[in-house]
Amino acid sequence: MIYRLMYDDGQDDENITLRVKVISKGGVRVPDSNVHVHVENKHMEIADIKNEGDRVNRGYGSIMMTGLMKLVQEMQIRVITGWISSVDWGHIDRSEHFYRKHGFD
Repeated sequence: MIYRLMYDDGQDDENITLRVKVISKGGVRVPDSNVHVHVENKHMEIADIKNEGDRVNRGYGSIMMTGLMKLVQEMQIRVITGWISSVDWGHIDRSEHFYRKHGFD
């Protein structure tokens, strides 16, 4: 299940967090995988996609990206950017593959 956190703080369309909750026969798995973005003037900046442990390379990032692309369409975003932080340096090839798979250069 993918869901969006809402804080009702006047910035819900500027600072956006999407999460993936995994519910199985064994119960709810924690923590949730998540993506954080900042939106300003039809420009979305991906700040972080967090997917850890046994969830890596299992499709959760793609689920979050699908939800994010729905928001992009709804909000009529024209530009999407992001950055690679030092915590990503150990898996840059995997990150590059992920973003290219979802249409990014």
